[in-house]
Amino acid sequence: MYVRINDNLHQAYWDSIREELSKDPPNFSVISHLLSETKELLINCNKSIQKELEDNIDITFIEEMFNRGVLDNKYINNMCNYIISKIGENQAVSDDKDLEEFRSRVNSELDSSVYYREFFPMYFREVFERLERIVKDMNIINMIRENIEN
Repeated sequence: MYVRINDNLHQAYWDSIREELSKDPPNFSVISHLLSETKELLINCNKSIQKELEDNIDITFIEEMFNRGVLDNKYINNMCNYIISKIGENQAVSDDKDLEEFRSRVNSELDSSVYYREFFPMYFREVFERLERIVKDMNIINMIRENIEN
């Protein structure tokens, strides 16, 4: 029952994101929030990339694009692939094939002029699931190390 409730809450959250992006005009501020959360999760995976993330995920620039209604699809594609590459650098090697399938799916959708209201919830949901798994794995490894050292 706990799993079902958790799944329903997650689905409701992503449905609300889709709703915000479906408004006329779309509420793209939800993307800024998702990008901020993504950056925080990536920093939790590797604290040394904070400056690099600031240089490659420019939330202020993205907000300006959204506010002006001028979306640079190439920038969004590059940013999405950059995030995927950072996930790849921090995840278990055993997940590499699955990540490349995700990258291929993302690029295919972006190349086919997918609606952002459909793309972003799918993209960020998977990004968050992957990053949360990495953070969880890192916490387990750190606990094991601490137990060995003590």
